[in-house]
This record gives sequence, structure tokens and C-alpha cells, in this order.
Amino acid sequence: MGKTRIVRFDYFLVACRDVNSDPNDIDGRFDLNEWLSIVLNQSPENVTQDYYEEKAKLETYRHNNVENYWFLSFSRLRTTNIPKIGSADKAPREIDLDDDEFIAEDANAIYDERHNILMLQRNVHSLGSQGITKYINMIWDNREGKAIHLRPIKPRDAFVRAKKKGLVYRKFTVRFADCNTKGEHLFRGSKRLKQIVDAFSDFEGVNIEVSVSMGHSKEGLNNDTVAETIYDLEKNPGLASSAGIKIKDGKEPVEILDLLDDKISDSIPIFYETRRTLSSEYVENLMYEQYRAKRAIILDSL
Repeated sequence: MGKTRIVRFDYFLVACRDVNSDPNDIDGRFDLNEWLSIVLNQSPENVTQDYYEEKAKLETYRHNNVENYWFLSFSRLRTTNIPKIGSADKAPREIDLDDDEFIAEDANAIYDERHNILMLQRNVHSLGSQGITKYINMIWDNREGKAIHLRPIKPRDAFVRAKKKGLVYRKFTVRFADCNTKGEHLFRGSKRLKQIVDAFSDFEGVNIEVSVSMGHSKEGLNNDTVAETIYDLEKNPGLASSAGIKIKDGKEPVEILDLLDDKISDSIPIFYETRRTLSSEYVENLMYEQYRAKRAIILDSL
């Protein structure tokens, strides 16, 4: 027994720059092996760092010598908002943590040491990319006068990719912010987007988000309609605050394109067994298979 969940991942270039550098300076690449060599020589207590009112820790790390990558698992360790253990025929039982125990929320990652690329899991309950960047720099401690950064990898041109012939559009999501501050004239060149906003204007809301996905009986959304909307978004920057599509290109894995944030992302269906902690080896294999399938696109975007 269990359930399959769709888990999102983002791709980052591991970079560094001088601590006192100008914001417009160009990054240099950073080999995370340098940081890991410090971690491997630290005690578990030193690897655990204070993170605001909680703690952060690199919980799992193992190297694949054949494919030259690391599997890493960063944990957010918390002592608040502790869940209870429930039962169908008994009252919920509280979890009492010892002084040295925490609730651990993991964010898994694959680090490609040949190309300095980090594939990082999105987890709303764990550390995000900014939190992991902060944690890495706590341990790095400005060595060599440098700070480490995770830079989102942007596709070479998301709109070109989105308009490629032969694509199957599986899902389309668009969000408009501060609609009541946008002048009517801004939508005149965008028939499809104007129709969306007009359809919800009677609610007198400030923010509008529309998500359309295919049903089980269809392979994909209407290509002409999606293509027209993509064209409107490209020609009218500033109308939408976010827009994303899920595409299928032949036998390639399903790909998520963020048209406005312009960041390469992925999604993987992961099976969670009932009453069992998710195996890190299982997650590692799924992540690396997805990364290997996407690697050519990612490298072409660097």
C-alpha cells in the first residue's frame, strides 16, 4: 500500500565570488568537493549548524564512483509544530523528543562534480535553495575570501522551446498579480489573456491564477490555444506574474518550462510506501535517471 506523489526539482550551477565583490561581477564556478572535503573531516556536531531558531545538517552523503556524482540529503531539524501519532480506536499520542532529538525534514540533491551542477528537491517543509546556500556558507566560513552561491540554471530560450513543433502540452498555468492596477490598454494586444482576466473580473480580486490540465481521455491540451497564449505572453511582458507549461516531446521525459522565471525544473513521480520512511537509495536512483535524461539540455544552457 502507498501513494505516488509528484516531486519537483530545480537545477543550479554551484558558483562562487569574492565576499566583497560588486553585484555585477561575473561568478566563477565552484567545485563542491572542496566543501565536502571539509564536511567529511568534521564531527556530526560541527556539521550541524544553527539555522535561525532551528538547526540544519548534511544528513546523508555518498559518492558514485562510476558516474562521478554525489547524493546529498540536507535536513532541517525542528523542535516545534511536532505532530502526534494517531490511531483509529485510541486517542492521539504525543511525541516527546529528547533534548538531542528533532523532527527531520529532508531535501535531497544530486551533485554532478564534472559540471558543478546541483539538482535539488523542492520541499516546502525543508531547506530551500537559499537555506542550503546559507548552510553551506556557514561551514565554508569565507575561506579564500569567497562566498558560495547556487545560481538557477536558465534555459537558453524557454519561449523557443515552448513553441517547438510537435509538442504535446500537458498542463498550462498562468497567474496575474495586481490586476486592478493594470490598464485596459495593456491587454488590447493579447486577446487570450484579456479573456482570462475578463472572465474573473466580477470577483474584484487582485490576483488571478488559472491552471488547465488534460483529462484522462486526452493526450494533451489544444495546441492552437496554448500556442496563441504563449505568443501573447512573449509579446506582452509584464502582464502575467508567472506562467508555466508541462510539455511532452516525443519519447523525452515530461518537462516543465517556467516561461517567466526562466528556470529549468523537473518533476518525478515518487512512490511513498505506507508507514515507511522513504528510502534514500530509491530516491537517488530516480533523481539520477532524470538528471541523466535532462543533462544535455542543462549543459546547453550553461
